[in-house]
Amino acid sequence: MQNRPDENWLKKYDEIKSALKPKDRLDDYFTQSEIAGKKMYRLEMGTVNFPTGKIIACDPFFLYDCDQPYFTSVPIGTFPLTAAVAEVGEDHYRYAAIKVAFNDNKVAYFVEALCGNEDLESFEEGFCFGFNVDAGLGTIIDVKTRGAFLDYIEKLERESGDPDWDIYFGFAKPEFEKNYKANPKYQIEGGDWFNFAIPNTDLNIPVFASGWGDGRYSVYFGYDSDNNICQVVIQFIGMELNFGGDNN
Repeated sequence: MQNRPDENWLKKYDEIKSALKPKDRLDDYFTQSEIAGKKMYRLEMGTVNFPTGKIIACDPFFLYDCDQPYFTSVPIGTFPLTAAVAEVGEDHYRYAAIKVAFNDNKVAYFVEALCGNEDLESFEEGFCFGFNVDAGLGTIIDVKTRGAFLDYIEKLERESGDPDWDIYFGFAKPEFEKNYKANPKYQIEGGDWFNFAIPNTDLNIPVFASGWGDGRYSVYFGYDSDNNICQVVIQFIGMELNFGGDNN
């Protein structure tokens, strides 16, 4: 796991930082009742615990390949997790954005979250660094949670005794179904999200459907007028590029 980026990287980061801001008004996902003709709703997904403040956003089925936290730490503690839900068809919903709010401060500006090992020399404005999704799912967790969850999954696999055991059928599918029964609103039958408490820990991992599915998605830190982080937002569906399209 990489420590603080080297000085050359940080110098280049300072040069391009102003170009790492989103083109969309991310606050609108969580305040507007309609965007691009689509009704918007908010879904509370419980809380997420960041015990070290070093966080990762990624596809939860590929955590082995995702061990690099963002180089900027966030506040330590337990915080509310909210999805901005777009109604893209009759009884058909997509999660357009996910927000973790660290406090109630108003966001003055957003900047894309980076890990500190990205190639900034070839950066062009409009490029999305983001994270890759290959299982149609996303999560945002602390590095400590990552380790605890991987240990738990390895334990499930060992105890199953099944050489063909996989994380979806052996773990995720039952959790999706259980949460759908308890919280069916804004979910397809079978489930679109759950927030799993890892046994014998005080940690949890939220898992949620990723917008239009597989792809690359940006993560942004929101800063208040005093330049303190007050939010982190995952953008799954762009306001102009997707909401008015036919992907429903």
